[in-house]
Order: sequence, then C-alpha cells, then structure tokens
Amino acid sequence: MPDTAAGRRVRWYLDRLADPRPLTADEMAANFEPGATVWAPPLEDARAWALLADQARTSTDGIVAEASSTELELVAATPEGRRWRYRFAVDPATQRFSTLVLEWVQEERVHVRWATAADGPALADIERRSPMIVGDVKVTIDRGSDYFAVARLMEEVGVALAEVDGVPAAVNCAATHTACVDGKPYRLAYYHHLRILPEHQRKGLFQQLNRLLSERFSPPYVDGTYAYVARDNAASQRLFSFAEAWPVPPLLCELPVDKVRGPRAGRPAVREDGPRIVDLINAAHTGEEMFSPYSANFLTARLERAPQQYTWSSLRLAESAVVGVWPAGDSFTVLTDGPDGSTVDRQALVLDYGLLPGGDGDYEELLRGWCGELADRGHTQLMTFTSPRSPNYPVLRDLGAEMRPFDLFLQGPERPEAAGERGVYVDLIHF
Repeated sequence: MPDTAAGRRVRWYLDRLADPRPLTADEMAANFEPGATVWAPPLEDARAWALLADQARTSTDGIVAEASSTELELVAATPEGRRWRYRFAVDPATQRFSTLVLEWVQEERVHVRWATAADGPALADIERRSPMIVGDVKVTIDRGSDYFAVARLMEEVGVALAEVDGVPAAVNCAATHTACVDGKPYRLAYYHHLRILPEHQRKGLFQQLNRLLSERFSPPYVDGTYAYVARDNAASQRLFSFAEAWPVPPLLCELPVDKVRGPRAGRPAVREDGPRIVDLINAAHTGEEMFSPYSANFLTARLERAPQQYTWSSLRLAESAVVGVWPAGDSFTVLTDGPDGSTVDRQALVLDYGLLPGGDGDYEELLRGWCGELADRGHTQLMTFTSPRSPNYPVLRDLGAEMRPFDLFLQGPERPEAAGERGVYVDLIHF
C-alpha cells in the first residue's frame, strides 16, 4: 500500500479482515464518512464479512492502482478466475472512507442508461429470454408490445437498461410510493422486474443497474427500500442472503376464475363514490404494515393515472365491500413450464379492495362476480394478496385460493416489536 491517506485507510481495512468479527457500529463511525458510498455486502453482517474475508484471502494477482493520495483501486482474481475491483476514496480532511465499492471487472463494454418507450420491445425480449426459476418450475412473462403497461399505473417509476457491447442485456426497475411502518409514513422505493439474459449473468450487471437506480431510488432520496422474493426462488434469495425477512409473510393468492366464478355482483363505481370507497379501503387495511391510508385525492390520482387500463368503472361496489380489478392479461401472459407440463395464463390483478367488519359475504360475492366476468373475457386467474393476519384471509382460505408465501425484505424503517402481530398489505401495482 502507498503511504498516503487512502493507502493507510485501506491497509487498516485489509488488516481488519483477518478478524472474523464484522465491523461494529463504532468502527463504522470511526472509519467511514456519514453517507459514505458503500457498494459491497454489509460490513456489519457476520456472513457478509466472512465472504469478504475469504475473497481477500484467496484472491491472487493483486494490482494496486493509485489515482491520487485520497483514491486508489485494488484489482485481483478469485480462484474461479473472475477479476474484481475495489474502489476506495477517503475524505481529504477526516481521512475516513467516503467510497468503498466492490465490482466485477467487465471484459465487455457495459453502458447503463434510463430506458425510454422506444426500448419497450427490447425490454420485453429480455424478459421473455430470462425466465424465473422457482423450484423445478420455469416461469416466463411475455409483455407483448406494451412493456410499460404496469409502469403507467405507478406514481413514480424508473427503468434502467444495461447494454453489453451495444446490445440490450439486462433491465431493472424501481418505483417510489408512501407506506406506513408502525403507523409512521415513509417514502419507500420498490425494486422490481430484474431480468438479466442468461449469457450475461454473474457479470456484475445487477450492481451496475442498481447504481443508476440509486440516483433516484435509494437514500437519501427515499427513506428506505424493500423487495418481495418468492421463498423458492433460489437466485433472488441469494441476493438477500444477508437480510432478515419480515415475520409475517405476504401471501400471493391465485383464484381460478372458472372454478370460483359466480353471478355478477355489485355495481361499477363512479367518481362520486370516492369518499365511500376510501372509507371501505381504510377500514380493511388501517393497522396493516406497509399500508398508507387513502384519501380522496390519492384515490382519484390512482384511478385516473392510466384510465384506459384501470379507472373508476374497474371497481365493483357493494354495501360493505369494494373490489377493483385490472385485467392485466390483456397486456401480458404468464408461461409456466414444469413437471406437470406447460400452461399459458392470462391473469387479472386485484389492485384495490376493502371491506367493513362483517362484510365477508359482500367481499366474496364481488370476487366471484369478477371471476365470472374475467372467465368470459378469456382470463384464467384472479390474483390478490393477503397475509395470515389480514382481514380478507378467511374468505380467500375458504374459497380454496392457492397461497404462495413471499419474503418481504425491508431496509430503512426500524422494524416494530409488534410486527409479528399485524397483517401485511401489498399493493399489487408495486409487485
């Protein structure tokens, strides 16, 4: 190491890796600037620290590149032959780390940029060619000619595209919205729809995509981030191996419309029903984690953001319940390949629902009525969310809904002690 401010601080870090104990909060404060850019596994986590130490111990062909007295890079090769780079920078005044970035060394030319509507066909192609592997099942989403259909329903969204040698290779998206944790509102970012072409996986594209997204969708621009990960999605679970899942799992519920269908129920909502709809939704979800109470203005903006897809008439209203559905199968299809064969499904999504205490019957009739309408339109499933402590759980359980648990990983807001005693709300727009 050079005898410079950066060299001395990096030497401390490398020597510290010999200690199996991860960094303490006091060590982080003493050696890192507040708000320092750290792109590496969490340094205060024992498993992450062991991974970093093992990588440093087993790497070979190390090269130190000194950019200045306050910046330097380390480049080395892992036993598998992958080359990685540490980029370090220290504050000139305090000589504490201002940057610590671990990244794979790219052999190809990688360019990451914000996607536009013109990129829609390329983004849809990436998603078709990058199926999700869930256990022994392969799931492929085909967004057809309208990749941005879901994005139009979100308040604020960004799509990052990575090109390798000028060819689209990976995509990741993020959106922000308000959610309440322990009754307090936070502006949270949701990272979603990550897809990397198989031939470009394990090249560090995930990190590079997120670096661009972090310019708008990471602290200090938001209060925190979160993600939903299927428990049997091994690849995505590895990305969150250092995080602790929320104690109450959100459950993605699938209702086969032909089996659940019933007669038409309720009536289409109109704009004048706004206050009543707000009351029904808030009655069902207030107290659930990740739910921010609706207002008339919020509901109006939500239903008029993309009215050709989801608007007032998309909600069916009964005396003590409301259910709003987006026939998403008009925009994308889901192809599933597994031991039992292949299926092509057109799913509809419950984007809003509410019910008063004692309103289980109205809620069930609305679901059944929607299933009948959707079956007639060629849809195959109605998808909604619940949790074991949510008010709609008993109805969905008794309807025989197939329930698939997801892990919720939340970073930022402190987890309340009573988190395990409350339901979890999932907005299917942000999923």
